[in-house]
Amino acid sequence: MITLWYDADINCQCEDFVYNNRTVFDNAITKQIGDNFNPNDANYYIIELHNVYKDVDLFSLMSTAAKDLLDQGLKILLYYPQEGHTLDGWLYNIYTSVCKNNLLGSKIFLVFGDNDLKTNYKTFLQENNVNDFLTPISVDYFAKYYLEKVQSKNKDYLFYNGKLRPHRLYAVSELDRYNVLNNGIVSLTATEYTNGVVSLQECVNELNKHNAGSLHLDNFVKNFKPMILDIPADKFSLDVINETNFNHYGNTYFSVISETTVSRRFITEKIYKAIYNLHPFVIVGPAKMLELLRQQGYYTFEELFDESYDNELDHVKRIDLVVQQIVKFCNMPASHKRDKCNEIMHKLYYNKENYIKRAKSQPNIFEVISNEN
Repeated sequence: MITLWYDADINCQCEDFVYNNRTVFDNAITKQIGDNFNPNDANYYIIELHNVYKDVDLFSLMSTAAKDLLDQGLKILLYYPQEGHTLDGWLYNIYTSVCKNNLLGSKIFLVFGDNDLKTNYKTFLQENNVNDFLTPISVDYFAKYYLEKVQSKNKDYLFYNGKLRPHRLYAVSELDRYNVLNNGIVSLTATEYTNGVVSLQECVNELNKHNAGSLHLDNFVKNFKPMILDIPADKFSLDVINETNFNHYGNTYFSVISETTVSRRFITEKIYKAIYNLHPFVIVGPAKMLELLRQQGYYTFEELFDESYDNELDHVKRIDLVVQQIVKFCNMPASHKRDKCNEIMHKLYYNKENYIKRAKSQPNIFEVISNEN
């Protein structure tokens, strides 16, 4: 067991170091000096550094009781992984404080973000004719921190619906019914805002014909407001469909692809955008779309979703199955979402390469015509 020890009567957080309110690690428990001490545990007294540029006595506030535990296996951990500048002044001040507090020979670790920490520490000892007084631990904090940041998502899914269509209205209203609409970055406009082909009421009428109407749908339409993201409603056109807002992809785990129709297989830029931007996806569209993509060499994502919806021929039932998968993902713990998405990263990179290769190999139209003659 890893145990982090703190002095109960010390409340210090200044520009140089911290004796309380310090970093707490997920795999450790915390205790205060005076609690039951088990020498068989991995016991660490942490001092979280801010800087030691000045003549700072780092160990001046460490209690006598804490120092007495050093003989029983308590170790000192100087924790400061978030910088990568030179250490010469730091190491000298740490060494001075070690000597001043009679800590030479104690087990002291210095955690720092310098990849060359061990080499630089040896150089310091040689240049200053100083005996070894701590164990340097180099951690690549910035690599881990950045990866955690880019994997941290503000929303679960991305769902573009540039123009109003019955299946799009139905899917969005169902996500609202299941209270996961706010989990996504979602757009949905209406005829009065775009050059769409159907109105809200026409969509409702079409859905009613397929027994997909509901009181919730009626209320959703009654209170409908255009859901617009980065492109103003009056700027929707073919000229902007290939523009990409990378923040939308970076801040979500997966895409909900709303294709133009639910009756005929047709791959548009929405799927290619998801593939190029390393997004797994589910498809609100025709049956057998995933089958078509697999035939073209792409992976799909059965690790994340039950993809049996692809075989459902009834359009409403198929959308219902997709919605269920979105809701299920949204209700997962955040750590589970990250882990599941990490498992399929190799598929995402492969799909991107496959897409680029296929796109570059598209023949000239006149070559196709010539081959047909």
